[in-house]
Amino acid sequence: KMESGEIPIVGLNCYKSDRKEAPIDVFQYPEGAEKRQLDKLTRLRDERDSLKVEKALKDLKQACTSGVNIVPYSLECARAGCSEGEVFKVFKSAFGLWNPPEAF
Repeated sequence: KMESGEIPIVGLNCYKSDRKEAPIDVFQYPEGAEKRQLDKLTRLRDERDSLKVEKALKDLKQACTSGVNIVPYSLECARAGCSEGEVFKVFKSAFGLWNPPEAF
């Protein structure tokens, strides 16, 4: 529907600019960045209190599903040493992923 113009997208299928697109400067991570990050994550997991992490994530999940303010629970996850990925998994399981609307 977007390609045919049935769903208008400014700049894609309507109101296009006559200017040429700017070249895209693709970012390249420095050599060894992935290994350094994995080492930091391993060190974090080794040094944190696993029971506190489990409790913080469980409390966050409960807060997400009960409709209360999740900020204090998110902060507790950070203080316990939860990774972004672990917190994201809780949000994803509680709220799901956002999907764009089918039509206007």
